[in-house]
Amino acid sequence: MHRVYVLNNSFECVSTTSTRRALFLVKEGRADVVKWSDKTIHNLKKAIHIPLIIRIFKYVKAFGRSLPFSKPSVWERDDYICQYCGVKTTRGNVTTDHVYPDSKGGKATYENMVTCCRECNTKKDDKTCEEAHMFPLRRPFRPQMSKNMQKISDEARRLLAIQNKEDLTECE
Repeated sequence: MHRVYVLNNSFECVSTTSTRRALFLVKEGRADVVKWSDKTIHNLKKAIHIPLIIRIFKYVKAFGRSLPFSKPSVWERDDYICQYCGVKTTRGNVTTDHVYPDSKGGKATYENMVTCCRECNTKKDDKTCEEAHMFPLRRPFRPQMSKNMQKISDEARRLLAIQNKEDLTECE
């Protein structure tokens, strides 16, 4: 099943939903399609075009929510760059490291976890940054939304600007 990006009425990406739910919201008049995908679903009677991005008419607060902690989100936040040596890691070589070690009370939170290559993770081991003389290139932070959702928000705004420009041209 495909995922559909959901924008609020100010074109901020707030979530994703299933194709079925997106089509239901559009059919019920609670959302409109901002961009269609190039995919279709076929049933016995007809082919149904699948939306890629929908905009709901009800305002939903986009920011201020916390992105649930996950290691892939840490890697995405840090662009898969080891925060100790600065080398771009690969999926097979990427790990996360507690800046303040787990054994010393460090928590698995965005503010205490960084992307790390296996070599640096082994070298830092179970030490604090001071003990290991290894410091992150930048301070870890909690991202507001995934980079993919941010791209979708930016794409929706771009599409809206193009549509508004075309609407103005038609009025002249």
